[in-house]
Amino acid sequence: RWRVRVTEVGRQLLRAEAERSLETSAQRRPSQCPLFPECGGCTYQDLDYSAQLVLKQAVLLDALDRAHAPRPAEIAIAASPERGWRSRAELHVQTRGAAVTLGLMAAGSRRVVDLSNCVQLSEALNEAVRELRALFRKQVALAGRLERIALAESGDGASRVAARARPFTARPLPQRQPARSSPPRRPAPRRPPAPALSGCRPSARSRQRRRPN
Repeated sequence: RWRVRVTEVGRQLLRAEAERSLETSAQRRPSQCPLFPECGGCTYQDLDYSAQLVLKQAVLLDALDRAHAPRPAEIAIAASPERGWRSRAELHVQTRGAAVTLGLMAAGSRRVVDLSNCVQLSEALNEAVRELRALFRKQVALAGRLERIALAESGDGASRVAARARPFTARPLPQRQPARSSPPRRPAPRRPPAPALSGCRPSARSRQRRRPN
């Protein structure tokens, strides 16, 4: 249990900041990462790993229910190794004068936390992060032109790739044009009846048509 301070009241949610712990759960443990909870890359580092798996399963089921997506009654948990399991990552680059920071965003902030070593990244990617940091600190102008760096490692660990990641920009959905309605058709003007001509006698052909059989 925690004592919290409410910072924002929404229509269906409350946002709050933790002030102090009132009661510690038996599933809570000291975090294995020295950057927790400052770094926003991990959320459950202070929980026992088995409790993390149960909590992530509950988050997944809740997301499926909110989306009204069909799902099985139970979803099996396939646990990954607790450390060094990530072979991909996307890091932020932040420059302030001659200082260059390479890492992840701080929780609830736009400030980048310098990532010297991440417990979730593989050792090869951690080494790549250290090499890139050393390069950027020598070439600050290069770092200033970057916002994010995507890192990837091959399945056998023999190759590593670093690429510039473009920031995601949501494209507006195309607006559906309303169907064009054709203007109402005007009725054709009725022709006035031909005026009767006085003093005219019907022709012989007309008299034959009027003759009864």
